[in-house]
Amino acid sequence: MARILLAWELGTGYGHAARLKIVGDALAAAGHDLIFAVRHIDQAAEILGYTSLVQAPSVNPERGRRASPVPVRSYNDILHAVGFTDPACALPILAAWETQLSLIRPDLVIADSSPFLALALYGRCPLVTVGDGYTQPPLHLDDMPLLDLGSPPHGTALDPTPGVQTERILEAMEHLQTLRGQPVPPGLPALLGGRRQFVCTLPELDPYADLRLEPALGPLTPLPAPMLPATQTATPTEAGAFVYLGADYPPTDRVMDAILAAGVPVAVHLRRAPAALRERLRARGAVVHDTPPPLDAMLAAHAIAVHHGGSATAATALAAGRPQLIVGQHLEHRLNAGALGRQGVSRDIAGAAEAEAAGAVLADMLQDAALFDRAAAAARRIAERRAPSPVGAVVRACEELVA
Repeated sequence: MARILLAWELGTGYGHAARLKIVGDALAAAGHDLIFAVRHIDQAAEILGYTSLVQAPSVNPERGRRASPVPVRSYNDILHAVGFTDPACALPILAAWETQLSLIRPDLVIADSSPFLALALYGRCPLVTVGDGYTQPPLHLDDMPLLDLGSPPHGTALDPTPGVQTERILEAMEHLQTLRGQPVPPGLPALLGGRRQFVCTLPELDPYADLRLEPALGPLTPLPAPMLPATQTATPTEAGAFVYLGADYPPTDRVMDAILAAGVPVAVHLRRAPAALRERLRARGAVVHDTPPPLDAMLAAHAIAVHHGGSATAATALAAGRPQLIVGQHLEHRLNAGALGRQGVSRDIAGAAEAEAAGAVLADMLQDAALFDRAAAAARRIAERRAPSPVGAVVRACEELVA
């Protein structure tokens, strides 16, 4: 049987590790030997356990905020922000991946949001990519388009500063491979897509939906059927909200203060929350989950989902028929907030500037009957075209490549 490396390099939240676990469980059941290389060991361990778990080489997340003088509006901008165009940043990451690849000696790599690994791996062994639409640009495009961010927050004008051009990314890629004495991929899609690409999200949340030759396959995790309203035995306010945010996101404290001050009953899981914060929330009446609770159960018990806007959480809440309050951190979250907003099933808080408004916005949502009707209608539309999880197709492709 094959030795398979499953890797997650960029991004936050549980969605990346959860996707790799689903694929990994199926491959392990077929007898393959697995090793996981992950961005955040602590978060991944909650999903994957501790067996065959190693730290993935990664760039300091603060580097992107310092290095990128332009708004991040395309995949090119993302690559530039994480250091792909800076050899002083990229070469150590590539060297670290080369060391891991030499030690692990995989027959196949399955990567979720891992552009540095894709470059370090190029020409060495087959690569299969999985991810949501945001991390999986269409492979037939010669250029990475600007993504539709909709109206800018607070009524401000959209920054006209041009983004990073594809030519700059290609030049950086060629320069890095020349310095390393490695083959140069013929283009960005050939690098990012590997031998097989699987776009694992709902088409409604795919920012490239209008550009794909084939629609997104849907999430690897089976989506729930439309749920009965959590308000059947209680008013919306009594049913309250399930809150899933990152404690390491600075506005989270103010968002939670605002929600609790509004008197809305909540169940909460905050990633990376210190014990003192969890106890403080309990003292104010919140039901606090120290580890990630089953999302389906939380959605069944609560009227609204409050989260950052990750694709997996957004898709599950959308399929369940629950309105969503999005507290976005970055581009992917803003794109998902826009997609949900166009369907009329969400509201969003624009980061730190509006954190104190979270309680009032959530209280208003709980009284909006039309919002609940639109969320239920969206769930019914998804259920009408429900397809099997694509995990079987991913596993078959992997086994063909290592056969």
